[in-house]
Amino acid sequence: MRAATGVAVAIAALLSVFDVSSAQVPIGDFYYFERTDSAAHEDLSSVTTVARENFVTGAGGLTWQCRDGALRVTLTSTYLGRGMRAQVRWRFDDQEPSPPLEWRLRSTGMAVTAPMEIGREFTDRAKKADRVMLQVTDYQLLKHDYTFGLAGLAEGLSHLSCSG
Repeated sequence: MRAATGVAVAIAALLSVFDVSSAQVPIGDFYYFERTDSAAHEDLSSVTTVARENFVTGAGGLTWQCRDGALRVTLTSTYLGRGMRAQVRWRFDDQEPSPPLEWRLRSTGMAVTAPMEIGREFTDRAKKADRVMLQVTDYQLLKHDYTFGLAGLAEGLSHLSCSG
């Protein structure tokens, strides 16, 4: 019961970063949030999971969302700084880790978004994996590790308008 409450708190914290406030539908390790901005005629639906080790603090969320007609991958974290980019590495299951690559730092300083070319490959690999470990480096060169279960990702993505 306490873990479920912690997950709900973490999801609420993640939603505040993405300004998504709608009913949630659980799909495996993920939650699907269906939301549209009727004034802008924009689909703001997303698929989000919470890191296994940090669900109480709200840090450590992995989200897929349609932005400008394209699928975007965003990692929420603790405060990373005010620069333009942060270094991110990942490892699917027991495979070799990726080299550190730059993801765009969001204006909050608490989330990074994968460049489109990285996001496509990352998503394709994530659909075939059971888990992913991401490591992001902050402005003080401290590394923050997050592990995410990936069960239900393909099904969750099928609900997003830009995934097909």
